Amino acid sequence: MDPNRLSKLKELEKKFLDPRDVLNTDCLLDSIQALIGDCDHPAIRRMKNVELFLNRYDGVSSKITNLRIKPDDFTLIKVIGRGAFGQVQLVRNKNTDKVYAMKLLSKYEMIKRSDSAFFWEERDIMAHSNSEWIVQLHFAFQDSKYLYMVMDYMPGGDLVNLMSNYDVPEKWARFYCAEVVLALEAIHRMGFVHRDVKPDNMLLDASGHLKLADFGTCMKVDSDGLIRSDVAVGTPDYISPEVLKSQSGEGVYGKECDYWSVGVFLYEMLVGDTPFYAESLVGTYGKIMDHKNSLRFPDDVDDISDKAKDLIKKFLSDRTKRLGRNGAEEVKRHPFFENDQWTFNTIRECVPPVVPDLNGDDDTSNFDDIEIDDSPDENFPQPKAFVGNHLPFIGFTYSKDYQLLSRVANSSNQPRDITDKGSSSENNNNKLGAEQALKLRQRLEELESKYQAVVRELDSTTRMQELMSNEHRELEKQAALLRHELKEAQRKHENELENKKKLESSLFETRKRLEDEQNRRTREQTSNQQVTDRISTLEKQVGELNEKLKAESDSHNKTRRQFADANLNLVNKEQAIEDLMERFSCLQKTRDQLEVEISSLNSIVDNERSGRSQEAKRSLELEKQKVLLQNEVERLSDKEKHAVEESRRLAEEVVRLEKKGASLDYELRSMTQKYHAEVDSHTQTKRAKAGLREEENTEEVKGLQNNLIEEKSARQNAECLAEEKERQLSMMAVDLRQLQQQISKMESELKQEIEKNKSLSNLLENEGAKKAVLHLEMANMSSEVSLLKSRERQLSRDVESARETIKNLEESVIRYKQMKSSTDSQMRELQDQLETEQHFSVLYAGEGETKRPEEASSVAEMSSLSLTETSKPGLLHHKGHELLPISFHMPTTCEVCPKPMWHMFKPPPALECRRCRIKVHRDHLEKQEEGIAPCKVNYDSNAAKEILIMTPSTEEQQLWVNRLSKRLKAAGFRPNSHNPDGTRVSPRESTRSAFRPSSSHIQKSSTLPGNNGALRNSK
Repeated sequence: MDPNRLSKLKELEKKFLDPRDVLNTDCLLDSIQALIGDCDHPAIRRMKNVELFLNRYDGVSSKITNLRIKPDDFTLIKVIGRGAFGQVQLVRNKNTDKVYAMKLLSKYEMIKRSDSAFFWEERDIMAHSNSEWIVQLHFAFQDSKYLYMVMDYMPGGDLVNLMSNYDVPEKWARFYCAEVVLALEAIHRMGFVHRDVKPDNMLLDASGHLKLADFGTCMKVDSDGLIRSDVAVGTPDYISPEVLKSQSGEGVYGKECDYWSVGVFLYEMLVGDTPFYAESLVGTYGKIMDHKNSLRFPDDVDDISDKAKDLIKKFLSDRTKRLGRNGAEEVKRHPFFENDQWTFNTIRECVPPVVPDLNGDDDTSNFDDIEIDDSPDENFPQPKAFVGNHLPFIGFTYSKDYQLLSRVANSSNQPRDITDKGSSSENNNNKLGAEQALKLRQRLEELESKYQAVVRELDSTTRMQELMSNEHRELEKQAALLRHELKEAQRKHENELENKKKLESSLFETRKRLEDEQNRRTREQTSNQQVTDRISTLEKQVGELNEKLKAESDSHNKTRRQFADANLNLVNKEQAIEDLMERFSCLQKTRDQLEVEISSLNSIVDNERSGRSQEAKRSLELEKQKVLLQNEVERLSDKEKHAVEESRRLAEEVVRLEKKGASLDYELRSMTQKYHAEVDSHTQTKRAKAGLREEENTEEVKGLQNNLIEEKSARQNAECLAEEKERQLSMMAVDLRQLQQQISKMESELKQEIEKNKSLSNLLENEGAKKAVLHLEMANMSSEVSLLKSRERQLSRDVESARETIKNLEESVIRYKQMKSSTDSQMRELQDQLETEQHFSVLYAGEGETKRPEEASSVAEMSSLSLTETSKPGLLHHKGHELLPISFHMPTTCEVCPKPMWHMFKPPPALECRRCRIKVHRDHLEKQEEGIAPCKVNYDSNAAKEILIMTPSTEEQQLWVNRLSKRLKAAGFRPNSHNPDGTRVSPRESTRSAFRPSSSHIQKSSTLPGNNGALRNSK
């Protein structure tokens, strides 16, 4: 073969076999399945090329799916977690019977929220980390809906569960913090940053050691070791300030953000809460950004060492100074991790603080129960063109135990070498002959047999090594369990010592109590002796009383007749007592209702009082505002008066100045005319002077010159005076303009003050109206309060009277019980003298009874009472109900509709059945609605009782009939055969009077009716 082509094929084969290369075998198989899945839609299959492709590879795709690992290879045991993109299931491999944790990620959610989905990073970290501090990935595969990641199952649960079950001491916190640092060191060495370090993502394996999980937020750093992302990921309580800043696109961060979360985690383990917790998310973020001032250690937690506080402060600091920004080694050197039990190199062999107590490899006692979500999953919509929804997931498939191609490659190298040797032997065969060829074949067979033996030995050695490693792990687990059991035994021994001390103290107390009991018994023995003496004296008294009893028995025969009458009175008393008890229960109900109403009225009165106090305060404030407004109005009116006077004064000043200006103007004009006249006269004088002759009188010339000099001085004075007047006039004009401006300004201020005065007047009127309304409301409320107080006083009087009635009833009941106790003893003596011991049973409600004439008055009273009850005005009959109009002032619900049927002052009309106590709106009966159920209390007012007396013979029966007939006639009853007018009465018709006892008085037990005592006397 061409060496160049052979090297290319080897390079291509190397890429096929490299699980990290994008051209590995799983990636190529994913490509076929993704293309089939994205093209297998009705709208896309219409394309001829796609149809040809699907016809060729559709069967191949199905075969690939069946031959590769898939969800059907696992059995679901329980759902142990649920997140934003999917859920985590505990599963068991059907072929190997091993237990795994399988994470399901929805492809649809991954595509929809691609900015926060980092499933590639999570897969690569778990698949290629090879660290004992990170959860390992065993399989990764996919179907049309989900991505599946099968990883180690951590039966110890997370650290949140541990912190909720134990008070974590500093020793435990040091151990778990060290293991978290080792896990982060492994992730950072791979070039990733976790960004969501928290106790929820720290899991414990079967031996109790910690492993880091949930790498869905991990991100690979750039070449400078930093991350540039404008998406703030993580949990709010554990997120670092630089990650929060990056949300606005301002900051970058590196692996030091994970050590911030470690500081928060360590603080939470030692204190019990996160350091920057707040009621709102904004408060938490504000504390994180101001961590220099908001980091506090609580005063009530004293068991935190200074080393632990120093480590937490160095973790929760600025990223430029944070411990760990230069690597995990500087974290390991911190004094907090110094101890005499383990180091960072030997911590894996150390027994953890808590070793999970497991019942099997599928124990889930350390995980919360999560219900299976049966809601339909969101899936990709049916595309109308090629979309490629499965293309982003090509190459996701991974198998940790997939070594078949490498074995084939290794095995193929051996035959190739052997073939090369065979080819060389064939070349030599041409030279050396048939004997050498035979030897070479024998040598080839020996080499092949040796190769097969070596392969078998290698397989057996591999199996033995796996068995040895499994045994070693089992022994390590047993050793860890034994150490844990030793600690438990020591703890139990300490508890036993404490219990022993407690038992000794309790024994001492028991002995002391025993001595006290013995002393008490001696005292009781002496008191018993006194009691025996007392008993002997009492026995003597009993003998004397027996003698008296015999004497009393003689006198008792005389009182039998009196007892018969007393028995009848007792029956009447019982009836009266029952009535009183009914009234007593009604009064109790009324009292309860009144107490409830009083409490509600008290609350209303309190509310009214508070409202009145508020209204009084408000009225005082309004009065103050009114006084202030009146003062302001007076001030403004004074100001207005001053402004009017000032404006009038300024107007007068303007008129005066105008007059003065006019006079000055007139003077100026006159002076100007005079000046012009002087000039004209001067010119004329000059002209006259020129025409004078020299021989004129010099005296006259001198006089004219003197006149001229005087006129010049007068003209100069006039000019100076005119200039002064002009200056004064200009100044007055300026003053006039200023005064006019002041006048306009004061007029505008006057208008504003007038408007303010109007608005204040309106406001004052409004406040006066409000005050009047408030006074009216207060008057109404005071009248209502007085009405409520009067009602309260009336209710208190009613309650007092009800209490007095109850007290009287209780006294009468006590007297009745005393009377009944005295008569019961007499009844027992009389029952011993009865002639027969028959059993009486009341089976049905039958015939009525007629009272004696002397009882007609009481019967008439009872019947009239019953008739007044049944003939109340406004009584309505509907479906067996006897409905009475009523109004409810306390909270009451309608039996038909949810509308309220009560109001404190204006309740709506309502009806109440006096039998079953059903309550409904009156509108339901007036509108003839069908929602009212029939009455549940039905009774026959014509009810009576039949008495069955069992006798052993006919003679005895006739004897009883005669005696009962005599007794009935003596009691005033009449037979039911004839009416008073002589007509015959039907046996079904009642022979009693019109009186009917109420349903509550019907005796429901199997005893005789009310006059059974009289019947017994007749016997």
